[in-house]
Amino acid sequence: MKQETKERIVQVWKEYPMYIKITLIIGMIAGTGIIVFAILGLTGIMEDTDNICMPLMGITMIAQGIREWKNSKVTSIFSFAVAVFIAVVACVKWF
Repeated sequence: MKQETKERIVQVWKEYPMYIKITLIIGMIAGTGIIVFAILGLTGIMEDTDNICMPLMGITMIAQGIREWKNSKVTSIFSFAVAVFIAVVACVKWF
């Protein structure tokens, strides 16, 4: 990568507010976990990976809702609604 591109990326990252940085990092970690556990479940290495993936999807949707609150309230509210739906489905499945 060129030096000016790296400097531009660092500059843009510094302009983000702290809550956006935190939600981006949480979303990336949860998204990576979802991908890893989905692959483990699809290949048959690990059973019941949906018990782990569902809460991670809820966390991802909550982080997206927080991040999008100032840009698009409709997207944010939809993300929160999906997170609640995921929680309800998880509770029904577990209990």
